[in-house]
Amino acid sequence: MKNYVRIITLLLVITVAIGLCACELNIPGMTETGTESPSETKDTPDKPEITDNFEISDNSEDITDNSDADPETDEPPEPPVPERTVNPFPTSADSVKIGDMFGLGSFEQDNNAENGAEPIEWIVVGTDGNSFLVVSAYALEEKCLNDERMENIKWETCTLRAWLNGDFYENSFTTEEKAHIKTVTLVNDGSPTKSYISGGNDTEDKVFILSKSEIETYFSDTTYGICPPTETMIAKGYFSVYPENQMLIPYGRAYTQYWVRTPGDNRLYFCWYNSRSDLLSEFGTQVDTKQMCVRPAMWITV
Repeated sequence: MKNYVRIITLLLVITVAIGLCACELNIPGMTETGTESPSETKDTPDKPEITDNFEISDNSEDITDNSDADPETDEPPEPPVPERTVNPFPTSADSVKIGDMFGLGSFEQDNNAENGAEPIEWIVVGTDGNSFLVVSAYALEEKCLNDERMENIKWETCTLRAWLNGDFYENSFTTEEKAHIKTVTLVNDGSPTKSYISGGNDTEDKVFILSKSEIETYFSDTTYGICPPTETMIAKGYFSVYPENQMLIPYGRAYTQYWVRTPGDNRLYFCWYNSRSDLLSEFGTQVDTKQMCVRPAMWITV
C-alpha cells in the first residue's frame, strides 16, 4: 500500500512539473495545451516569387528603350564639313607675306555646276620683290602628265602644260585677273636619279606645276605640301582607287598625290609628290598615269 501511494504521488509531482515548465518557456506557436497558435499579423512586404524558370518576379515596371537606333546597322551622322571662306585678293604688295592665302580666278570645286565655279584659293610660298609664287591650296583636277604613253616626254611637249596654259588659264581668269599673272621662264631640271635623262628646254609659262628643286626650295614649311582634293575631285571617285589616301585633314578632306615637273627614273616616268607623307618620289610613275592630281602654280604681281 505504501509503495502504491508513493507511485501515485510521484506521478502527480511529474505532471505538475511539466505544466509549470511549459508555462514558463511560452514556446511560440504552442498554447498551454500544446496546439499551434494563430500566426501574428505583421506589416511585412511579400517575398519575391521564384518562378519555374528561376527568374525573380519583383512586380517592377518594364523599362522600354524607345531609341530607334540599331547599333548593328545605324551609324552616327558624319560631322558637317565647315564652310570654306576665301580671302580677297590683296590690294598692296606690302601686305603680302609667305603663308598668306587668297582667291584669284575660279574653277568648279563643289561638284555643283549649277551654282557656278568657286574661287580658286592660293598659298604664297615664295617672293621675289613685288612678285609672289603661289600654288593652289586644293588639287583642282586629275590628269595625266601626257595623254599618251611615250618615251622622252618633256615638260615642253606634254599635254598637261598645254592644258594649264590653254583651257585652264583662258577659262579660269578674267581679263583683269590675267593682268596679275606673269609669264616666266622655267628651268626644267633633269632626272634626279639618271643624269642622262634631261628635263628639256627652258619654257615660257604663265601656269605650271612645280619642279623637284622648286619644291625643295619653297616647301620649307612642310604644311605647304599638303594638298586636299575639292568636292568635285572626291565625287569623281578618284579616292576609291587608293583608300589609304583618305586621311582626314581640315574641311574633312583627304590628302592627294600630284605631278612634279621633273623626269623620273626612266624615259617614261615623271616625279610626283605624296602630300600625305611629305614625300617626293624621285623614281616617279608613268606619264599617262591617271591617278595623279594637278596642283597649279603661278608667279603673280599685286
